[in-house]
Amino acid sequence: MSLAIFVMLFTSLISTVISNNALKNKDGIYTTFKNINVASKNKNFFIFLLDAVDADVLYNEWQSDKSYNELFDDFTFYNNVLSYYPYTRDSIPLILTGKANHNEKEFSEYYSDSLNSSNLFNNLQNNKYEINIFDSSIIWNGKRKYEIGNVISSKNSSINLTLFFHQELKYDFFKYLPFILKKYSRIETLDFAKSMERFNWDISDSYNIFKTKKLSLKEENQFQFFHYEGAHVPYNFDENLDYLENGTYEQEVHGNLKFIKAYLDRLKKNDIYDNSVIVIMADHGFNKDDMFGRMHPILAIKGFNEKHDVNISDLPISYLDLEDAFLDLLNNKKSLELFQNIDKKRTRKVIWYEFTLEDHMVEYETTGKANELSKFKKTGRVFDR
Repeated sequence: MSLAIFVMLFTSLISTVISNNALKNKDGIYTTFKNINVASKNKNFFIFLLDAVDADVLYNEWQSDKSYNELFDDFTFYNNVLSYYPYTRDSIPLILTGKANHNEKEFSEYYSDSLNSSNLFNNLQNNKYEINIFDSSIIWNGKRKYEIGNVISSKNSSINLTLFFHQELKYDFFKYLPFILKKYSRIETLDFAKSMERFNWDISDSYNIFKTKKLSLKEENQFQFFHYEGAHVPYNFDENLDYLENGTYEQEVHGNLKFIKAYLDRLKKNDIYDNSVIVIMADHGFNKDDMFGRMHPILAIKGFNEKHDVNISDLPISYLDLEDAFLDLLNNKKSLELFQNIDKKRTRKVIWYEFTLEDHMVEYETTGKANELSKFKKTGRVFDR
């Protein structure tokens, strides 16, 4: 029986290695905290992405708290946005590159190829921007066309064994301690990235940086993309960003308002707010009852030197439109000037797949608003791999 199990597992291992090109010598990257305290005296382009923050929930939390009345002044807040995917995996490369994944390639190959052909990165490079990506799960194997300032090669990265075993012990305690003691293992804070010099998406770490660290200003233009946990499960902080054992989604979304404010206040205190493009967004939304509720993320945009009360827009935006909007912002357009050619009665398409079953993608379309979930209909197109 043991031999039979070994043969089955070994056969599975071989097929997995071959199908994922694991035998190829791939030089991947890890992103670090390097340059998180750097900005430009000249021009900055910041994309501040908060994972799984739903537009309707954030809007309600924002409106319920008067202390955030002016939070989105100078921004256009788009309340009718559809992401293209329901999960992070495919949303991030689409946002950065404008290239959609329809299962034509193995995922890591698609991700790397799309980054290497990114119109956004190409235009940033032509406009003399230094590029930094703060994302703990970016995939960019092999040769990279663009230089990213805050990365280390997977071949050259090192591990702090003390920090690594500290994280490992938390896992072991959670697994083997008696049930009554498991709560002391704090597995919700498990983070092996800390032992490998890697950027981690915890809001608590970066909130402390934003509140305490002064920015170092350079002449060179700066592009920075941040991907934070936002309102991702588990819900373990409240509206004041204090730790909770069992919080709610709404509390965590409310806490993101404080995080956004700390980030914007940091830019203002360092006198770089006006000379910065700022995009505050999510990769997708969240809804525990309906899958299409995951397609309604936050999106708020401020252009260079933009000054006005918050503008609320119900234009039917798709994340497939973002590439053109980012390029327009680089060319000094204000948020009020974006998406001018969009038909208000347009049909928007989205891709649905089940988590961990990404090799089966189904296309849907809708003529309704982003939160009119009953109006999503199958187009008949399926993308399998």
